[in-house]
Amino acid sequence: MMRGFFQRFAYTVAQREPSHIDKYEDPHTDYDEYRVPGHFTIDEDLITKVLKMGDNEISNMQHEDLVDDHADIPEAPASKPTSLFAMSMIKVEEVVPLVPVGKEAGDDDDEGAVDESWIPLDPNIAPPYIEVIVGGIAFPVSKHLLASCPTFFERALNGAFREANESKISLDERLDLFLVFHTWLFSRNDLDFVEKGFGGRNDTDAEERQMAYIEIYIFADRLDIPKLANAALQQLDKAIRPEGFPFRFSIAAVCLACESVPESSSLWKYILAIERDANRCCFPSRTAKEYEHLPGLFFFGLEKLKIDNQFIGLMKLKKAVSIMGGYERVERSLE
Repeated sequence: MMRGFFQRFAYTVAQREPSHIDKYEDPHTDYDEYRVPGHFTIDEDLITKVLKMGDNEISNMQHEDLVDDHADIPEAPASKPTSLFAMSMIKVEEVVPLVPVGKEAGDDDDEGAVDESWIPLDPNIAPPYIEVIVGGIAFPVSKHLLASCPTFFERALNGAFREANESKISLDERLDLFLVFHTWLFSRNDLDFVEKGFGGRNDTDAEERQMAYIEIYIFADRLDIPKLANAALQQLDKAIRPEGFPFRFSIAAVCLACESVPESSSLWKYILAIERDANRCCFPSRTAKEYEHLPGLFFFGLEKLKIDNQFIGLMKLKKAVSIMGGYERVERSLE
């Protein structure tokens, strides 16, 4: 279900034009590349490869499948961990170089060369690095960046845990969802890049939109990242109801949320509220076949929502009836 979103996201990341791009000529290649220090370079061939992938191929991707092989580019040392953006559409270079590419500090072979090692680094890409392992692939991520959001990562890195001592965190999560999280964190908590991946509003991919944002919310809820969860919910509302019109979630979206988040979560409450509003507005009702596939908890939540929204508190009413001696006495007193 996430295939289309994953592919669009890959293409969107590749089309970004980050600021402070340096141009340099690699002596090992016969072409110029553009690189963002400490960031990534784009590999067009890999984008094409990813866009042609099927669902099974994407889910079974191995690390060696994610890196393009150019005979004229030397391989990085095996001991060096792969950067976050080694994923599918991007070919990774050095992580946060302190001096220009191809030069060492104090190298004065080129007359008039400027030593830029004194330039302060963005703390979001500056060392020290934490090795985050996702899907068997290690990504060096700035500790400052991970700790900038009060999450599972902050507690793990600043507490008396093994992760803090080893500067290493292993996550049993999907690679594409972690990439979304890192991009969101790096872009100062902005999820607009996800919507850009869909290329504008299109009813044909409405369900895909729902699933993408719901999966991001579930990822955030699992790792206790409330800011990301709230951002996903806000983007979801903007995407499915840009004008505030009635709407019904797909069966797949309802079932996924029902299986993945507690009843008390904002996502589940939001889904119920959207369904309630659609019923109130005489929006086209669901078919009998749809009702057969919706979870029972969904109907229970809708009924509970009706009760919770009543003006009289039912618990207080029940207590008052009990004090008066039961329902029969109440009925007699009202005659």
